Amino acid sequence: MTKSRQRSKDRTFIVKFQLPLTSNSPSDYALVYDKSHSFMNEIPIDKVIRDIIIKQNGKAYFRCKFAGTLLEIIALVDYQDW
Repeated sequence: MTKSRQRSKDRTFIVKFQLPLTSNSPSDYALVYDKSHSFMNEIPIDKVIRDIIIKQNGKAYFRCKFAGTLLEIIALVDYQDW
C-alpha cells in the first residue's frame, strides 16, 4: 500500500449523529453525516451512543474513521455549528 493510500485509510473526520426528528420515542437508528454531506447514512446505534445523543439534545458529534466498511467512533467532540 502506498503512503498516500495509507494516510487516507487512517484519516479521521467529524460526523454528526442525529436522532430521527419524526419520533419522540428513543430510536435504535441515527442519521450520520459529515459537514460536506459526502458521507450520509442511517445506521443502527446501541443504548450507550443513543444516551449520549439524547444528553446532547438529539445531536452529537464524534471523531470517527472507517475500519473496513464499519464506522469506528474514536471520541466525542465538542458541538460543531453545522
